Formats: sequence, structure tokens, C-alpha cells
Amino acid sequence: MSEFDTMKGNSGQPEGYSLFGDPLYAVKYPADTEARFLANLDHAVQRVKANPGDEDAIVWHGRRLGYLTRYREAIDVYTQGLKLFPNSFILLRHRGHRLISIRRFAEAESDYLRAAELCMKAPDQVEPDGEPNKAGPPTGTIRFNIFYHLGLSRYLQGKFKEALGDYRTCMKYSVSNDDALVATSDWLYMTLMRQGNKEEASRVLETIREDMNITENYAYHHRLLLYKGLKKPEDLLAAGATTHHDTATHGYGIGNWHYYHGRAGEAKAMFEKVVATAFWPAFGFIAAEADLHRGL
Repeated sequence: MSEFDTMKGNSGQPEGYSLFGDPLYAVKYPADTEARFLANLDHAVQRVKANPGDEDAIVWHGRRLGYLTRYREAIDVYTQGLKLFPNSFILLRHRGHRLISIRRFAEAESDYLRAAELCMKAPDQVEPDGEPNKAGPPTGTIRFNIFYHLGLSRYLQGKFKEALGDYRTCMKYSVSNDDALVATSDWLYMTLMRQGNKEEASRVLETIREDMNITENYAYHHRLLLYKGLKKPEDLLAAGATTHHDTATHGYGIGNWHYYHGRAGEAKAMFEKVVATAFWPAFGFIAAEADLHRGL
């Protein structure tokens, strides 16, 4: 088996549809990975059964379903949880993420706008990782993730002016570690370039160095180094060849690089290569799909 294959899930129903109307089926992971994900899901289910009114247990039930790309079920879990906790910005944050995954961008934007308002009424907190990175400590906070994904939900709709404000806000919560910094810088740079603001975009790249302390967001770091002229497209293609996820992420960056240099044909060709890969939940895949759908 390859890194993973798409499959028709237990119900035979797609998790969602692409912007072109194609069904998006759940991802089938290698046996060992799927076994680990299922064991984690079982633990989350048992926790909810023992504590049905525990907000954190509901959050993790949805997250564990999401890691299995069972997005419809995850969204249902978050929706039911919001009936118990209508002001939960954490539930809204995670439901919005999965709405993005299945291309329901406007609904995701609505969730994140509400979450952004609510989260400012409480202290910020580190958001635990579902799959811990190699260094151990999580790299993002709740506010970071809310504004990051709010910006993404708008970028994917072509609302670059609104997304710019979101990423500028997100940058306030991205300075504690290099992983958060490169993630926000990458989308901030792309948003500025889509608006033709090359001067501010170039300033974003000033803080990007080859020797940054990156533990998980290597692909975003590589894209920024490409934009800065410190890497070549072939470097990204080689770096992204190990997984479908990285292929989509690096490929979207290369497509953008061509687009920024006035090579729309080459950009479109690269975006088409990205959406021909298998891992449709990847943000690079979704962004390439959104650009093609808008007629780039």
C-alpha cells in the first residue's frame, strides 16, 4: 500500500465534495497508523461515555475522528457539543477546521469569526497536539489557531483583504517559536502578494533564515526560503517527495512562486499537479483547488 489510499468509508458516503463537485472519500492509512488512530478514537469515545458533559472530552472525540478523516462525524460531534457549550470557542475552532477540510469555507469563516470574538474574553492557552512533534511541546495557542484558520477560510474564498487583517493579528501569537512564525509568515506573505503588496511582503521575509529552529513546519519554511531566493523549485520538489501531504504543500508554494513572477501558465500547471495527488485534506491541495476553481 502507498502512504495512504482513499476509500469509501463505513457508510460508503463521501466526507464532502471538492469545489468542482467531486466526492472526497475518507483516507485509508497504513495498517499501523490506522490502528493507532482507532485506538486513540476508542479512548476518546470511552472518555465521553464516562464524562458526557466534559467539554474537553467532546473536543478530543471530534479531533480523533478528524485524524481518521471522518469529517462528517467530527462536525456532528462538535455541533452537538456546541448545544451544551454554545460559547465554546474551542469547539468552534475545531469545527471550523473540519468545515475547511470539506470545502465549506463560508461556514468555517462564520465559526472562526465567533470564536475570535469569544476567545478574547479568556486568557490565551497552549493548544495540545494530537500527534506530538519531535521536540515535544506544542507550537500553537488557541488564539494562534483561531486567527490562523480564520485567515485561511478567507484566503480560500479570495477574501485577501480580510485575510490580511487576520494574519496580522495572528502574528501577535506567532513569535514564541519558529514553527508558528513560519506558518503565519507563509500565509501572510502569500496574502500580501495576492494583493500586489510586494513591499510589505518582502518585509515579511526579513525574519526568515535558513537556520531557524523548525520542528514540524518544514514545508512552510521551505516555501518562504523559495520566495526569498534561498531555495530553488527543484529543492522543494525533492523535499516534498516523501509524502503526499508535503508534495501538495511544496507544490502549492512552487505554483505561487511562478504566479508571483508572472508565469500564470506554469502556476496553473503546478496547481493541477497538486490536485492530482491523493491527500485532499492538505491545505496546499485545498488552496490549489480554490485557485483553479476561481479560474487562475
